[in-house]
Amino acid sequence: MTKSTHLVSKGTILLLVSILNMQSAVAGSCYKHNEDFKAQLMNKAASLFNQVDKNQDKKISKEEHHNSSLSSYGVSFEKFDEDKDEYISWEEYKNLLKDSHNIDGKRV
Repeated sequence: MTKSTHLVSKGTILLLVSILNMQSAVAGSCYKHNEDFKAQLMNKAASLFNQVDKNQDKKISKEEHHNSSLSSYGVSFEKFDEDKDEYISWEEYKNLLKDSHNIDGKRV
């Protein structure tokens, strides 16, 4: 990975985390988001997932996760890997995001 690509990836991750933190603060304790926000959040999540999945096998390995700096934002690989198969599938990634932001009626 080139230095500029790495910086772009880190910038994208930082932007997503900032947006998530800002929306959480605005949402308050109810964690309700409008449909536009939900769609934007899921689109950004899909884009980030695809960026982290360097070999494009539709899953994120531990190495891809650690190389992406996702773990530096407080979400461990193990928290994403619900089925403990040593990979994060899009479904696992999406489920954690949905749970933490009350998308589709789920709440942490």
